[in-house]
Amino acid sequence: MKYDIFISCKSQDYEKAMPIYKWLVDKGYNPFFSPVSLKIAEIQGEPVVFGDEIDDALEEANNMIVFTSDANYVRTGYVKDEWRTFVEEQRAGRKSGSLLTVLDGINIGNYQEGIQRFLGNPPNPQTKYQDVSQPQPQPEPQKEKIPFSVNGVEFKMVFVEGGTFTMGATSEQGSDADDDEKPTHRVTLSDYYIGETEVTQALWQAVMGNNPSYFKGDNLPVENVSHNDVKEFILKLNQKTGKTFRLPTEAEWEYAARGGKKSKGYKYSGSDNIDDVAWYSENSDDKTHPVKTKRPNELGIYDMSGNVWEWSSDWYGGYSSNAQTNPQGPSSGSARVIRGGSWYSNARYCRASNRYNGNLSNLIINLGFRLALAL
Repeated sequence: MKYDIFISCKSQDYEKAMPIYKWLVDKGYNPFFSPVSLKIAEIQGEPVVFGDEIDDALEEANNMIVFTSDANYVRTGYVKDEWRTFVEEQRAGRKSGSLLTVLDGINIGNYQEGIQRFLGNPPNPQTKYQDVSQPQPQPEPQKEKIPFSVNGVEFKMVFVEGGTFTMGATSEQGSDADDDEKPTHRVTLSDYYIGETEVTQALWQAVMGNNPSYFKGDNLPVENVSHNDVKEFILKLNQKTGKTFRLPTEAEWEYAARGGKKSKGYKYSGSDNIDDVAWYSENSDDKTHPVKTKRPNELGIYDMSGNVWEWSSDWYGGYSSNAQTNPQGPSSGSARVIRGGSWYSNARYCRASNRYNGNLSNLIINLGFRLALAL
């Protein structure tokens, strides 16, 4: 195992957290601490992609230490995202270690015995810390996730860097692919934002003042909403925020589900193992589940496979083999494209390229949506 401990802190605390990192290395642990670990990887000639390296280390480490000099530092930004992801993995039974919060001012020398009990015996007792020429703090990720708030309900939009991808029945979809996913074709998209999660019932209530969902719960995805209902919601949301939220196009939805430029070519959104990333017919207990309780995909987006189907803005129609740029779908039709599968769907309907369609007035207890936002 490359890392057994993940150290999480704001860049403002890098210098103060460094003694913890040095002490852990000297004791024989394998901690990940971004300003040092990324520099070491760079010196060793490894390809370093900031967000990917952090995601991989967070997935691998069985223990987490959160260091903070200010309580507010752990309530916002990527530190909050990191420890929440770790806790969710614990609750799902995928991590057996522990999470420890260390406050500024604690003298490591006075707490060595307790911290070692917390972490267990070190795997490499003979290792020693080596200086890597004063590594510079890494900048906090820019653009990746932008928070918004409506009547006290927060939601986040994830930045999706534009690019070109092959849309439709690509090889990893195998024999599960349907005819309407063919022919594959090249699509080029501009930058945009897409919802980190499906729109929740809490956000719908904050905007609309009601909750049409069959399964009730603030953090459950809203469902039982027609395409026309969604248009009304977005109109009111834009009035409240002054932004221009909208539904994603079908191409934007699939590109984001595949992981955009960070895509690893998975069959489902974020994994080839559907149970890692989706609530579907085999594990859902015939109901929706709170958003962000399965693993995110390569872009940090949740539930693009399973939980609820999601409306897109495109009319449903056949594919062309022609390359396209920012396609909007057919100019007319009788049904809109829906994507992603749901808690009621079997695995083949939760694939990244799978397509289905719904009439504009459809009210279904496994159909919701997520937002998009142009730059």
